[in-house]
Amino acid sequence: MRFDGQTEEAYTYEYGTNGRVMRLTDTVLQRVTESEYDLAERPMRIRHRTASGTHLYTGEVTYNGYNELSAFREKVGTSGSYETAFTYDNESKPTVITYGDTAHDEGLNHRGRDHHSFHVFHQEQGWEACPGNAPDQEGKPVVS
Repeated sequence: MRFDGQTEEAYTYEYGTNGRVMRLTDTVLQRVTESEYDLAERPMRIRHRTASGTHLYTGEVTYNGYNELSAFREKVGTSGSYETAFTYDNESKPTVITYGDTAHDEGLNHRGRDHHSFHVFHQEQGWEACPGNAPDQEGKPVVS
């Protein structure tokens, strides 16, 4: 792909046997993005690195036997890794989200929606609200 009269390709694409893009190279920014899929053709891993191989970002997901997202792991640059794990009830609704070593279950499935981070943020602010409620002029959610 070329832009504005460029003589060289700005992006190059490589495809896997599944027909999906497995590697995208940005020749202008000198960055490479690699994508991997599991045997069920679900996204499994994405990696961003410089053309010289320096790690920028890796995101990886795993699924349980019910095809539900069970964990999301990230590594950014040379910093530590971060993991979020998910637990579900018998109806495939998320019941616990674990960030690192901390499990959170308050606010999940309220009104049939997962709005944990919204709920916890507003709980810390002393507000009781649902994400479907529009904020008032001060930015606080309107409680129904």
